[in-house]
Amino acid sequence: MAKDGSAGRMLGSDAAKRLGVTYQKLYRLIRTHSVPVKREGDRILWDEAAVTSVREPLDQLATRSALDEKEGAEEMGTIAVCRRLGIEYVTLLSLITPFRKELKLQRRGRLLIWTPEAIARVQEALRLRRQKADRDLLSRTEQLKLRLKQQLADIEETTKELSTPPAITSYLATLPSGGTHVLQFPIAVLVYTARSGFRAVLTDIELEASGPTPHKAIRNLRSVLWERYCKSREAPDDPDSAVLAQLIVPVEQG
Repeated sequence: MAKDGSAGRMLGSDAAKRLGVTYQKLYRLIRTHSVPVKREGDRILWDEAAVTSVREPLDQLATRSALDEKEGAEEMGTIAVCRRLGIEYVTLLSLITPFRKELKLQRRGRLLIWTPEAIARVQEALRLRRQKADRDLLSRTEQLKLRLKQQLADIEETTKELSTPPAITSYLATLPSGGTHVLQFPIAVLVYTARSGFRAVLTDIELEASGPTPHKAIRNLRSVLWERYCKSREAPDDPDSAVLAQLIVPVEQG
């Protein structure tokens, strides 16, 4: 026991040890709960009698605290709720905004007390929010996949176009008409590389023909053009008949 010069006196730290609490907690309990102690000005005079007189009120406070803790074991404050749910304070506020009045939260001093029912309501709201977030993420992922697929298709098409050799320009000068009809003038033909060979395309009307070589593709196009002309003569209302009549004429008009 440490003495301060007066018989039976002790330091506050020694008194705290005798009472089984820390020095800081002892003085906080005395100040908070107005525990009666002997003072000399602002100084507490500690001796055996003072320790004995303080022990009983402190024991009562400990008992009351234990009962309060037992009664409110399932209740907690806002910060504790956030920790339990693993969310930020602002997230909790945004969750309860639509139904805050229904929670019927109570205050104890400056502390907002949450009941198990209120916590369960927030947990359900949090679960629904996370479900919606998961659905939105899945939807955005699917949309991203579709856009990526389209972009890959565009890239593939562009790559194919860039890797395709440019068209060769040639001309049709004759027809397989047996000498009855001729072309008014040579007709420009574009010859493209195709999977199975080459493709000859007439630019003036929508006609084309294929062949294993550029020359055979052009020869096949001559036959296609002549057949198309003959069919147009049998159908005067053919939309291409006027164009064909300008390209091909009977020999006597040539």
